[in-house]
Amino acid sequence: MSNYSVLSSIEAALLNRQRVTLTEEKTMDTQGLADIVRAQSRTRLARDYSQRQADELIVEVIPGPKYTKINRGTKPYQMSGYLMVENATGEIYGIKGYGQVHKGRHYGSLDTVASYNWGSYHPVELTT
Repeated sequence: MSNYSVLSSIEAALLNRQRVTLTEEKTMDTQGLADIVRAQSRTRLARDYSQRQADELIVEVIPGPKYTKINRGTKPYQMSGYLMVENATGEIYGIKGYGQVHKGRHYGSLDTVASYNWGSYHPVELTT
């Protein structure tokens, strides 16, 4: 199953405000998380601001030795740090500053990606 089909089912369920559970065959990786961040951020930008801003949004994945960074912004020179994923465990954290993990802002793991809305300024945990 491709990342696109996983993204489509998750995105559709989140737009309907439903909780989604990933099955074992649908394992998430950092690129899959970045795709979800991009889709949900674009949806929010189009709804709250303009479609032009939504179309210009870029989400990039930068691998590192201990953490993989997920940045988002409108152009390559206007990128901001958003999330850091611990490579060894798949745990997802916010950032203090660019390249500095904030362990106090824990957003689950790659296994619990569907439990959050990733389109806001900070990820928001979905309620049941």
